[in-house]
Amino acid sequence: MRGYREMRILFIPCLFLLFVSFFAGPCVIYAKGENQSLEAIRQAVLDFVLQQITDRAGRSTAVKVGHLDTRLCLVKCEESLEVFSPKAYGTHGKTTVGVRCGGPKSWTLYVPVTITSNESVVVADRSMPRGTILTKSDFILIERDIARLPNGYLTDPSQAIGKILKRPVRKGAVLKNSVIEAPIAISRGSSVTLMVRTGTVEVRMKGKSLDNGALGERIKVQTLSSGKMVEGTIISSDVVLMDTP
Repeated sequence: MRGYREMRILFIPCLFLLFVSFFAGPCVIYAKGENQSLEAIRQAVLDFVLQQITDRAGRSTAVKVGHLDTRLCLVKCEESLEVFSPKAYGTHGKTTVGVRCGGPKSWTLYVPVTITSNESVVVADRSMPRGTILTKSDFILIERDIARLPNGYLTDPSQAIGKILKRPVRKGAVLKNSVIEAPIAISRGSSVTLMVRTGTVEVRMKGKSLDNGALGERIKVQTLSSGKMVEGTIISSDVVLMDTP
């Protein structure tokens, strides 16, 4: 009876051991068949994640498959390993990937994965107060892991040059869209030229700005001839392209 009980303990499915404790003793070799190669699991996960990632130009991506405890005892899968994503994940950060073995001796394992994506971002090269008009010498490009960056970070220097800081920025901080704004091109109450284009015909008239606005922004303008209020887009420091019906 004692020998029979010891045999039952010896052949407890390793999957049960996996869920009960990761601190069990040395891996038990199955009497019939081999144990599943942990390296094969890692490679399957790596291949799966790499296929899901589409690298953006200028970004370098690395995938790190989490550690698999060498005490894991999984029966060797006689079929191809099925790798799946239990939830949607992005192209960077931490996620989990599932590995499933079908067949009569099925098992499922969840493997942690870290995706690191480095990209050149615009970083302040000095501490600057609010109202600073940014020039090329005020920032540098540095590679950073985008998983650790706030939303709206800048990657193109042209996005920062000529813009004004809306709040103070310390040296080494990543510049974001939320901390910069375009300088005012037309101020409220200033005289402007309203321009209307219809095909090859161009008509100009005088007006007064009713808003502050930067290049590319829409503002309201009052025509001087009739006092009518119209809207248009600022295309220069004193010209507004009026909307046409």
